[in-house]
Amino acid sequence: MKLLAYLFRIYLKSSIHIALAVSSLLYISIKSHEIEYQKALYELVFFGSIVAYNFIKYGLEVKRYFISSRRVMIPLLLISIFSIGMSVLALFELTYNQILLVLLMGFLIYLYTIPFIPSLPNFRNLSRIKIYIVALVWAGMTTLLPLIDQSTDFLIIEFVQRFILVLILMIPFEIRDLKYDDNSLNTLAQSLGVNGVKNLGYLLVLLWLLSSLYLELKPIALVIFITLLLILALAYSNSERKRVFTEFWVESIPIAYAFIDALLLNY
Repeated sequence: MKLLAYLFRIYLKSSIHIALAVSSLLYISIKSHEIEYQKALYELVFFGSIVAYNFIKYGLEVKRYFISSRRVMIPLLLISIFSIGMSVLALFELTYNQILLVLLMGFLIYLYTIPFIPSLPNFRNLSRIKIYIVALVWAGMTTLLPLIDQSTDFLIIEFVQRFILVLILMIPFEIRDLKYDDNSLNTLAQSLGVNGVKNLGYLLVLLWLLSSLYLELKPIALVIFITLLLILALAYSNSERKRVFTEFWVESIPIAYAFIDALLLNY
């Protein structure tokens, strides 16, 4: 039992779960446009997500984490190094436009963690901006990246629809961190309160559903099911929830979306 708990901790701490979530949204975009399978895209998004999130979470304070939890940090470091190598190899297989987009997203992640000008705060510590940078990068990597070289009529709408979805997924994290975040961050949860940010989330869910129907995402039953999961995630969010609620269950929603969609495709 202890071994399973340890492996599960590594799974979450190493950002493998969130990388699966991001890759799942990439799958949804590729499948909805019937784009030919591109191994390099999935590798770049999956391993790149691991690198990005581990850099954000541990990059500046890796020594402190090593001192406090060496048993977790050693495998995490090995996973991160392997992911860097796989990301670089995958990058060379992308098109010129895709490479430029990846570099732009990478630059945003860098600024999210490290200020471009030392005297200024990074994006993560700027008032209200954190949630939007995360949504922007997720949406960019899962809609613009696979579609940038395609002839697509509703690319902007799809980008906005995905941006909205990621904002919804971020709200439970904002509520969870309410008692930890500095007041200067002025997060949505701090500004609107728990009930206010939940109501905003419900409005965003409605917008996501309407935009999904407009884009004629199929199957409709699956879209409605994911809508219900998003509503439940918001409804059950509070500042006392354990981290596993957000880091595993909320982030499992995109994975469930892609998994069920793949199952339905075979029947």
